[in-house]
Amino acid sequence: MKLSELEMYLQSPRRAAVAVLGDGNISRIIPVALPLLKSEWDVVVTVTEPVGLVDRFVLRALRDFGPCTVRELDELLCLGKDRTVAALDEMIRVGSPIIKDHLRYSVPVGTEIESFQTEHKHRFAFLLNGLTGDLLPSSFLDRSKRVTLSEDNLAEMPWILQLRPILTGSESPVLRGLNPSKALKATEAVGIPTGFKEFCSKYPRHESTLYVLGFLFIDMSGNGLILAATEAADEITFPREYLFGIDWLKNSLVPVSDAALRSLATDGIRFNRAAANRNILSVSVSGDKQSLKANEEGKLDFAHWVSRRLLKSRWFWYCGGGPARFSHFELAPADDRMEHRLLVEKAINAMSSFVDDILDWTAFVNWIVRFLTDYGASSAVCGDSSLVDDVLEAAGRSGEGNLRVFANRISSDRENRKPEKELSHSRRLAEQTFLDSSANGFGDHVADMVRKAKRLVFIVSPVIQEDRVFEALREAVTKGVELRVVTQLGNHRTGRFDTSPEFSDYDIPRRRLADLGACVRDWNVTVHAKMILVDDERFLFTTANLNENSLGTGNRNAIEAAILFENGPEVAAGRRIFDAIWQGCPTRQEKRDDRISIARIASKARVPTAGDCSIRAGAAEFLLSTPWNRLLVRRMTTLLNMAKSKIVFLAMSIYDLEKVPILFDAFMRTLARKVNVTVLVRTGAEQFKSEDWPDPSTKELQKNGLKIVEIPHLHAKGLFVDDEIGLMMSANLNPYSLGDLETSHVEMAVQAACSVPFMAKYRDFVSTLLGHK
Repeated sequence: MKLSELEMYLQSPRRAAVAVLGDGNISRIIPVALPLLKSEWDVVVTVTEPVGLVDRFVLRALRDFGPCTVRELDELLCLGKDRTVAALDEMIRVGSPIIKDHLRYSVPVGTEIESFQTEHKHRFAFLLNGLTGDLLPSSFLDRSKRVTLSEDNLAEMPWILQLRPILTGSESPVLRGLNPSKALKATEAVGIPTGFKEFCSKYPRHESTLYVLGFLFIDMSGNGLILAATEAADEITFPREYLFGIDWLKNSLVPVSDAALRSLATDGIRFNRAAANRNILSVSVSGDKQSLKANEEGKLDFAHWVSRRLLKSRWFWYCGGGPARFSHFELAPADDRMEHRLLVEKAINAMSSFVDDILDWTAFVNWIVRFLTDYGASSAVCGDSSLVDDVLEAAGRSGEGNLRVFANRISSDRENRKPEKELSHSRRLAEQTFLDSSANGFGDHVADMVRKAKRLVFIVSPVIQEDRVFEALREAVTKGVELRVVTQLGNHRTGRFDTSPEFSDYDIPRRRLADLGACVRDWNVTVHAKMILVDDERFLFTTANLNENSLGTGNRNAIEAAILFENGPEVAAGRRIFDAIWQGCPTRQEKRDDRISIARIASKARVPTAGDCSIRAGAAEFLLSTPWNRLLVRRMTTLLNMAKSKIVFLAMSIYDLEKVPILFDAFMRTLARKVNVTVLVRTGAEQFKSEDWPDPSTKELQKNGLKIVEIPHLHAKGLFVDDEIGLMMSANLNPYSLGDLETSHVEMAVQAACSVPFMAKYRDFVSTLLGHK
């Protein structure tokens, strides 16, 4: 976790804290690592049997018809031999009164089979607040997944105060007080089983400590409130005495005084407590610190970093004065010029994030004047064009993602303000084009886009093999174009990158990319997303791999789809998605002399930040789904639940959806509502494990009304709900694309209303495929 990410994680907890403590009453915010205990116990569980209709039918048949073989039971019940055997084995395992004598099964005469109890001993895990021993909800870890910390990580993050657990599972008053009646009230806790009876031992069998990020909010009266950095901002109880035991912290738990404030003059920053509101400080930054120049090692020192954060927003973080010391204050700028600059930066940031129709310099100027006027700025500020020039230049040079694209676009338009150019520019910016492989030249279009690059080509594709693409890349890099590629460098399922039998599948493309001088990276899992970004002006989102079959020169050309966005806000969204994928790659390819090797980037995290998972741009929303956030599964579940009359999916394959239970259940619920659910997939002969297709889970869905339409060579993917909402995606309907396994994929999608032209054309394309059947 980077220090700069704390600002994002703080947003939800801070809103919750303001609601409790009041906006002007927060004197200090301290990031903390909250200790969670995962305490595993042997537990006696009482279960009322039978638990399902199949079990009940089998028991009744054995009672009424005496000893039976599996074949005889199947003839009586017509459940299928596999289901019958599974039910018998499970009931015997849990202690049901079934007697097996060679190949025959029976129940003792007079045995109660409609309702009986069995007792079992199982190992269960309980999630506890390490400060109080309270049970935490089972959903807590899922909500905290992105901010789960480890001891090793914490050692590298001295700005986070690590709170140590003070209770064990055996000392937990809540856990020790559980009994069958109370257990029913605690079923949300991890591992609380139905039919809980008693702990089998005095001490837990195993116990481990986890840490999640939280924030300690201290008000002016010295009261404390701890909130976990989750979307729901869960409040964490803690004993006040525990915090008083931390020497430097106990001084913060008394009413704030002027004497408690430390001077930062040595860092070029000074505080002035002249402001009437105790939560507002006046700040000045010495001129040499505003230059933000890197030191000899190329890194910003602390003072430069503070200045940058100050100029970027109205937050101020001070991590000095001892280990894990952290203070937070709202800021009021010390001089008019700085205040004006902050207002202009605020306006431009707002425009780049939320305004989609600012296409030219004139509209930009009008909008910024309205923004500053509404904000209460003076006429002098509104008329200070030099401030706007400075901020635009800085944003275009060193801004991130959408902000940089926006600033460069506006600056470029300012240089080309002739009426005829302005009109052409606006039309070009609005262009969004749907492409499909049925059109002539689909592969040529992809290659031409790369060939015409002037500044950069960024590619994400699990497969890069097509000769036209490599030739286009060679022409681009000859012109000095920067080339970054995220592709599969080896077999993620085996973790082997250079010794597996199929290494040659990766070796040749890797060497061709290395010869081009490309920067190549990879994740620990397969990045199945597919996109090309050119010059921060064109963004192609596609279902196509960069190989012969996908680009139209193979033996079995695939049916593909793509959307090309040019110069609009969608391009900035594409850049943010690429940056999130790129920065999360822990593996890179290096070439020294003629030797190509794979290296690990120790500082890289494998999961993008939450802000880079769902991005709205123009009329579209872009999704970046990983095995850890499972964003695409959640979105598909939502769309299934929304469907009123019909929903159409298309994918290369569908299988083993029972291993994605959330989605499988959503399919079943939608079918139960009599919604027409159709899935377009490749023919059975082209399916993975074709000899077993349809697999049992797909057959179960078909049994409940799912309609399968086979389309030869289909590789396009997406879904449409009631012809109103469309989604193009890179994912197939299987656990590799949608699961949370170590072998699951990173996927991407774009969603828009079917009234949006590019999505309307995609819907028509799918309707044409259906019409051929």
